[in-house]
Amino acid sequence: MATRRKIRRDSKHRLLRAGESIRADGKYQFKYYIGDLLQQYG
Repeated sequence: MATRRKIRRDSKHRLLRAGESIRADGKYQFKYYIGDLLQQYG
């Protein structure tokens, strides 16, 4: 049986994409990888 991915939402019920999160100060942060290096934007 396939596992369904949980849909993540913020406090205003907006969808959060894979790699996207909200910081404690309310700003959005997006993480992604280029090769083996972690990049952060936001």
